[in-house]
Amino acid sequence: MKQKILILFFTFCISFVSCDDRDSLLPESYVYLELDLTYRDKALREQLGYKMYINQGADFIAGKEYVGYGGVLVVHTITDGLHAFDLACPNEVSKNIKVEITDNTGLNATCPKCGTIYEVGDPGSGVAINADKKLYLTTYHVTSRGNNKYIVSNY
Repeated sequence: MKQKILILFFTFCISFVSCDDRDSLLPESYVYLELDLTYRDKALREQLGYKMYINQGADFIAGKEYVGYGGVLVVHTITDGLHAFDLACPNEVSKNIKVEITDNTGLNATCPKCGTIYEVGDPGSGVAINADKKLYLTTYHVTSRGNNKYIVSNY
């Protein structure tokens, strides 16, 4: 009986120590975006519509919005609504090397330096589909606020 209790205890402890293969390889960076699908972000209303947010340009609200490590890619997936990913390739870990939608379908994003292809459009997992090791784009939470408004954040 004592052995069974010890085995259960160690199994319980190991479950808290085990690694999650979805841990981000990128440095922690603040993310907060307010999306309005009625106006400035209307491209995201269509399935496989996508938009990239970096800290420059007319769509960026300085001092109010934060775009993570390399920028944020928001995709309206085929099956599951909006998903958000950091633009930085986790294989390169550089804020200057950003994945790009290159296949005209919105299903995949490719790193221009290492060539890793990430699935972003269906189902929106961000997993690398051509890498030797298990890589994922860093994902962010997308929360509906009603009336075509959404918040993208990492908290």
